[in-house]
Amino acid sequence: YDGIIASVQEDLLAADVTKRSDTVLGYRWRVDDVSTSNDGDSNLIYRAMINTSSGRVTVSGRLVGYDNQISGQGQCELIDS
Repeated sequence: YDGIIASVQEDLLAADVTKRSDTVLGYRWRVDDVSTSNDGDSNLIYRAMINTSSGRVTVSGRLVGYDNQISGQGQCELIDS
């Protein structure tokens, strides 16, 4: 769950997916019209890398027009649906 995405997007977002290696997948997606305290609205570009063998994930995001980057990492767990 991402509160930023939920604040501007009601539906699921599509992501571009690339296979980086046999065990690593890369994802990229964009959220438009994110409110900022400085200049009104901006677009937020996210990237994620998931290691499918270990479950390790790293996620980063950057507001277009700003130098700062947000990032995090964690562990994914496969849940049967």
